[in-house]
Amino acid sequence: MDPQPCLKAMGWAGLVNGKVLIHWFDADVSVTGETYLEMLKSVVWPKVSKKVNSRKLWFQQDGATVHTTLEARQWLEQKFHQRVISRHTDHPWPAKSPDLSPLDYWFWSVAMRELTRVPPSSIEELKSTVEGFAESLDPEEVYKAVENVRKRAQVCVSQNGGQFQHRLHKHRIAIRGDN
Repeated sequence: MDPQPCLKAMGWAGLVNGKVLIHWFDADVSVTGETYLEMLKSVVWPKVSKKVNSRKLWFQQDGATVHTTLEARQWLEQKFHQRVISRHTDHPWPAKSPDLSPLDYWFWSVAMRELTRVPPSSIEELKSTVEGFAESLDPEEVYKAVENVRKRAQVCVSQNGGQFQHRLHKHRIAIRGDN
């Protein structure tokens, strides 16, 4: 019996003003510091530039090497005026930190449930399903997930940075897919 093929796509997601932004990298493109920075400049910045200063938006990313090149960090800090949470910045995102990002603890888990409900038969269908699901989310649901960061962080601090998910039942808010 042949194993089922595994569909994969490399994507980036962000949350801005109650919306989930999705960008897919071309299958033949390796995500490097250069391609990541180009994506920030050509995809992300046009969608957030008008909101960054008026809303004092912060940019948060994990510490992946391609995200934290000197060029990417300098560009992000220039655009977000020191409101960058990432490795090697004034506001570091610690390695092996618990899932405090709403993309990690909320969006990708509910998107995966949608992919289980509607299994894609191609990479294009996978991308389309995730994009359609992201577009269908009620902005209030996205805002609730973002607001939950504070509660998750407070519980994480109370556990001295250790495992805290088992303590969330007391602090849980009603958002679809909160783990």
